[in-house]
Amino acid sequence: MVDIILKSYKYDECLSNSIVINLSQIHTHFLIELKDKFSHTYDVVSLNQISPKEGNNVASEVDKNQKWIRIPKESLDLSEGSHVYEIILEQNSFYDKYLDSKSSVYFSYRIQNDNPDKPYIYMKREEPDESVESNL
Repeated sequence: MVDIILKSYKYDECLSNSIVINLSQIHTHFLIELKDKFSHTYDVVSLNQISPKEGNNVASEVDKNQKWIRIPKESLDLSEGSHVYEIILEQNSFYDKYLDSKSSVYFSYRIQNDNPDKPYIYMKREEPDESVESNL
């Protein structure tokens, strides 16, 4: 089974690069690709949902491996609709212990469901009006 792969962007680019994911396609993890400048020199400080509602920091459940961040699907909001997350990265003290540099990148996705909980009614059968039939 394949993990869902998303890219990280600046906030103003994030929404225009959002992808649609069918709920049945999500298996175990989301993989977030970081830009090259963050690949080796930055650690994940926090991961927060910022839209549609603010969520909890789930950075402790994140596994960062060079330019990829691996997030378990249970850590993200999988309800139908659009979701935007902010990843706050901090530069490793190994590279410059006097530099306190934090950066934010964003990713977004839209969840759709082919099998919603409530069935849709596509057509409604209307009962004939009895007063019209009695006049015939």
